[in-house]
Amino acid sequence: MPEGTLTKPDRYSGLAPYYDIFIDWEKRLALEIPFLLQALEGPAGGARALDLGCGTGRHIEALGRAGLRVEGSEPSPELRRLARRSLPGAQIHSSKMEELGKLAADHGPWRLVTCLGNTLAHLPPAELPGFFRGLAAALDRPGAAVIHLLGYEKILSLRQDRLPSKTATHGSTVFRFERRYSYREDFIEFTIEVWENEIKLAEDREIIYPLTSQSLAESAVEAGLDNFSLYAGFNTANPYRPDSDNLVAVFRKIRAPLLRGCGRIFLRVTMVVLLAGFK
Repeated sequence: MPEGTLTKPDRYSGLAPYYDIFIDWEKRLALEIPFLLQALEGPAGGARALDLGCGTGRHIEALGRAGLRVEGSEPSPELRRLARRSLPGAQIHSSKMEELGKLAADHGPWRLVTCLGNTLAHLPPAELPGFFRGLAAALDRPGAAVIHLLGYEKILSLRQDRLPSKTATHGSTVFRFERRYSYREDFIEFTIEVWENEIKLAEDREIIYPLTSQSLAESAVEAGLDNFSLYAGFNTANPYRPDSDNLVAVFRKIRAPLLRGCGRIFLRVTMVVLLAGFK
């Protein structure tokens, strides 16, 4: 375990009350839900979906309104409690990302699997191949997985030590969120603090593993998810570049298993074109 990793049973217990305040959900869902529905490549009505690291369940609720049958998985007991409170009757599993294979065997498959909000960056690199094998097992055919990460090529290049302060108003209270990076050899220590005026209300320190586009694509191809696209955000008109702020990857389960042998060639060509375009 990297030095500085917090070992408290629920790392989000202190931040959970401020989770939905910190995020502009109206803006975020307006951007992300149309993209996720487009990734389905077919009618949404009745399609099964799974949101990994579902937090308080906002994506579950929004995708459900679009006609999908959505389940969530959230290992944090406090966030899971909040999701179940706001979405009575919703199926919220407690599985961790590295347990996706077992979750798929017990409850899958799904036509859409999402892992958003930089969630996958919490997974140690050694667990990545197993996660993608579980993801391949979790997807129906045809099926799509959408993973959203920060653009770590840019972050590692700039090595900025903090993000701009962010404020949010809830009722009559103004909260301030401070976020800092501390770079280690193999990971980034990410600290977030919640302030009201000069009073610190909560603090959390996380270990983040900076996943690059190439490591993500390589793990997916090894698991048989050969068909993938990389974007600079939730807009298919903007391909991912190493200077992008965000990385949104769409992985598809190949309809014909015989095509899987083309995956390595496709990966090499894709990465060469990506890096050539950046130069």
